Amino acid sequence: MLLTHLIGRALTFCALGIYAGLRRKEILGLQWGDLSGEKLTVNCAISFPGNHQADPDQSLKSKASHRTIPVPPQLAEIAAAVRSSLYVVPAADGGMIVKRLWQQATRLVSGAHPHMLRRSYATSLYRAGVDLKTAQYLLGHSDIRMTAEIYTHIAQQNVAKSADKITAYFSSQKSKSSQKVVKAENE
Repeated sequence: MLLTHLIGRALTFCALGIYAGLRRKEILGLQWGDLSGEKLTVNCAISFPGNHQADPDQSLKSKASHRTIPVPPQLAEIAAAVRSSLYVVPAADGGMIVKRLWQQATRLVSGAHPHMLRRSYATSLYRAGVDLKTAQYLLGHSDIRMTAEIYTHIAQQNVAKSADKITAYFSSQKSKSSQKVVKAENE
C-alpha cells in the first residue's frame, strides 16, 4: 500500500486523499481548526496563480464542496503525528506550500497523482456500501451524475473481475456435475 512507503507531510497528504477523498487544493488549504475530533470540515482551498505562490483564495470548486466528512481513526492517527503548524500539510517552514515544492513532492511517488487518491476513497465508499447520495455529499460533487459515473465504473470493473471467477467456478464444477448426470442416467 502507498501509505506504508511515506512519512511526514507526504504521508499526511496521501492519507487525506485516501481516507477523506479531498481534492489537492482542499488538502493544501486544510488548517488544524478544520479538524475537530471525528470530523473534518472542508472550508477553503489553495490555488496557485501564475507566480507559483500559494494563494488561500477561500473558493472551493462548488457550493457542494463545503462539507463535513467523518475522520476514520487511521487518518486521525496519521494527522496527529505531524501537527506542527497552522496548516495540516504545510511547507517545511510551517507556512503554505508553494507549487514548486508540491511538484517536487509528487515526483517522489512515481505514477501516482492526487486524483488517484480521491478515486481510491470513492472506491472505498462503494465497497463499504455507502449509498450514491451520501457518496455525492462526502466527495463534494455538485452533480450526482459525477458520483454515479465513478460508481458505475467501479461496478463495471467488478463485473469484469467476476467473469473470471465465474468461469473458474464452472470449470471446476464441470467434471463434478457431469459425473452426477451420468450416475443418475445409469440408475
